[in-house]
Amino acid sequence: MKNRYSRLMLIGACSLFAIFLMAGCSSDQSAGSASHDDFPNKTINIYSPYSPGGYVDIITRQLADQLEDELGVNINVSDHSGGGGIVAMTDILNQEPDGYTLSAASDISHMHFEDVGYEIEDFTFVSSMAYAHHPLIVRSDSEWDDLDDLLEYAEENPGSIRWGSGGIVNPVVLAGRELFDKSGVEAVQVPYDGGAEVLSALLGGDIDLGIIADFKSPYESGDIKLLAESSREADPNFPEVETLAELGYSDQGPLTTYGLIGPGDMPDEVVEVLEDAIGEVVNSDEFKEAMEQLGVEDYYRGSEDYQQLMIEEDQRLEEVVPQYVEEDE
Repeated sequence: MKNRYSRLMLIGACSLFAIFLMAGCSSDQSAGSASHDDFPNKTINIYSPYSPGGYVDIITRQLADQLEDELGVNINVSDHSGGGGIVAMTDILNQEPDGYTLSAASDISHMHFEDVGYEIEDFTFVSSMAYAHHPLIVRSDSEWDDLDDLLEYAEENPGSIRWGSGGIVNPVVLAGRELFDKSGVEAVQVPYDGGAEVLSALLGGDIDLGIIADFKSPYESGDIKLLAESSREADPNFPEVETLAELGYSDQGPLTTYGLIGPGDMPDEVVEVLEDAIGEVVNSDEFKEAMEQLGVEDYYRGSEDYQQLMIEEDQRLEEVVPQYVEEDE
């Protein structure tokens, strides 16, 4: 009898343990579901991958300001510049994929240029927000009025042209290298952390040519001239400025799309909340007017379309990069 009683007690204890375990799992699942259902319920952090004052930084802060009203939570934008965007991309992958830490991005193509420890599949693409054109610019007092003038000078004076870029190597830099390679002239690349630094160096006389998105204000003030467009598409605000592809110096320019990304495997429900809110902001009159003042286009694509754009650009770079990037770089 005593052994039977003991067995009954053991069975009962095991049953109670199983019930508590199931209840705990159910509670955890409910808590997880609730955490998604009430997203967001705390501050969202967004990394700015390029130097403060540059266009990516300005556009990200404009988006964040409006997103606060749309989502009803504080949004903090922090400087994670460095390495042409690599610092921010690396940092974001070390964060929880819960939607509370994101990063702005203009491209994540660094894996084509060096060993960075990540691939395009490692990210969640939330949505795009803007499309920026990157013209080739010179000072207004420059002797060159068009690209042919500059290339003619460069041919007669090999290595004398110094051109500035936001980063050592990226898709826009690749367009510059392709230009000088196809034109058969020698020029010296001078990398900076972002477009704001390139512009400062150009106006200060440290370089002769810049390829940046941060050009509208100095253009309107008469400080610079536009020689050509490096991006894939011509700028509708400057239809007279031909693309490098139209001029025969590039097969296809870079896709210069700015967007928000996060760590891989972000929950679909969280992504949907974010992309819907960003869509409301990007399509608002306030955001459109802010982009117009900067000289960029408002450009909203949801998560799926944004991801597809980046995959196609990744595939293009896989073919183009080996032609213009040395192995030891």
